[in-house]
Amino acid sequence: PDGRTQSIDWMFDLTQKGKVLTGTTGPNAERQWPIEKGGTVDTGKITFKVQQPNGPMRTFTLKLVKKRLEGEMLAELDGESFTTKVEAGRASEAK
Repeated sequence: PDGRTQSIDWMFDLTQKGKVLTGTTGPNAERQWPIEKGGTVDTGKITFKVQQPNGPMRTFTLKLVKKRLEGEMLAELDGESFTTKVEAGRASEAK
């Protein structure tokens, strides 16, 4: 709200089989949470939810753009929410 921005490292371990997306996501390899049932891939649009224990439900809505995932993440907890921009590349391309 005050105009400040920050970057936070985040890790995805995703597997696509047809239109079904499974895997995990979290801030690093040691802290990963499973994708809730219902992760989907449809015409380049990727949607999935992750419930952090004792934390927010995170809903990711991403698109594949030039071999990168771009979009947003909505975090919701106790009636409060925020949205953040997501940009992700393969680990070999990330840094």
